[in-house]
Amino acid sequence: MGLPTYFKKRIYLFFLVPPLLVLTVFLLVPLAILLRYSFSTHIPGQGLQMVFTLSNYLRFVTDKYYLNGLLITLGTGLLVVIVTLVFAYPVAYLYAKARFRYRGLLLIMLLSPFYTNVIIKIYGWMVILGRQGVVNKMLINFNLLDRPFEFLYSYIGVIIIMVYVHVPMMTLLLIGPIQNIRDSWIESARICGSRNLDVIKNIILPLSIPGILSGAIIVYTAVIAAFIIPLLVGGDWGKRFISVMMYTHINVTQNWAFASAIAVILIITSLSIIIFFSRWIKSMKVGVLVSEKFNR
Repeated sequence: MGLPTYFKKRIYLFFLVPPLLVLTVFLLVPLAILLRYSFSTHIPGQGLQMVFTLSNYLRFVTDKYYLNGLLITLGTGLLVVIVTLVFAYPVAYLYAKARFRYRGLLLIMLLSPFYTNVIIKIYGWMVILGRQGVVNKMLINFNLLDRPFEFLYSYIGVIIIMVYVHVPMMTLLLIGPIQNIRDSWIESARICGSRNLDVIKNIILPLSIPGILSGAIIVYTAVIAAFIIPLLVGGDWGKRFISVMMYTHINVTQNWAFASAIAVILIITSLSIIIFFSRWIKSMKVGVLVSEKFNR
């Protein structure tokens, strides 16, 4: 005896229950608690009191220090996405279009950074970027600098390490869309007289938009939530990142209410930026229009 038609048509709902349950327990419930804490009151010496207040949000929006920290964090995310994309795209294109026997070695090289803990990567770069590190010695030997430059405990050091950490992820997300670009489309454009720059601008880049968008979103969210890199490498600059501010208020001042408000503001602003750019890029329909034109 089979299942009734009503259950057959809605059997997919049974498969949705487990992931929705996990999503509710491990994401929505913690977010609800975080939101509740952000409207609570912190009393020195007594801790968190469940008394409704808007003072935490008012303190954030009226203090230039925290507003500048938010701008620095969001701006750093956009900057790292752009620089990461510049470095990752040629590597992804090389792998996607490579045709040789040991192509798998390239994949191993791309995945190898994921085998190392981020703390080890940071300390490795701290040795490289130190005053007596390889980078400073090379710059001095080539007479580009008169004395060692302070890469560490600066904004430049944070950018360098963040780009290094996120380039492999961006590269892997770009490979798929680039592989879907048919070589015949590129050859047809060249036969019709298009130069290499025109092919890149009008065919390759537009059809890579899905990978660029997904990679940008993942890298952006990872950068604005980064904590270890600004804390260990940023110095005074690192203290201006929102994640470090939250850490300070949670572990130093023990002000969980204000730290929760900072977290909620960061979530709302970052999601707003991601949604805006996603809709803006999708509204252009660049990759879709180009692919439809070539499929005719």
